[in-house]
Amino acid sequence: MKKIFKKIQKTPSLLNEDTFMKLSKLEDAIKDIARVYFVSLRYIHSKKLSSGESDYYSPFYKYYADVEEAFASLDKENQRIITNEYFYDAYKGWWTYEYKESIFKKLKKAAIKQFVEKFYAIH
Repeated sequence: MKKIFKKIQKTPSLLNEDTFMKLSKLEDAIKDIARVYFVSLRYIHSKKLSSGESDYYSPFYKYYADVEEAFASLDKENQRIITNEYFYDAYKGWWTYEYKESIFKKLKKAAIKQFVEKFYAIH
């Protein structure tokens, strides 16, 4: 588990102007954030089941809360994009009925950028 947290802590180096323009780097960062989020969620759930209460001081709970706070700061459209693309399995091409591919890629990149910036401002 410590390896996962170390990897996430290195990710803010992606937030410089050169690499921030690369969608693949942003997607790697958000996939890592989502992966650790779900690990944290499982940990919190298992602790709550075993002891009857959550450990609010654990790094898992802090991580979970930071992701939730960053997510809550997004507008509804960006929340939907982030949720469907990275946090929960939406059907492939869920966006095709609403957006042209070029428009969706721009919106997706903006949503990822906003989420990652918010997350690292909090975390």
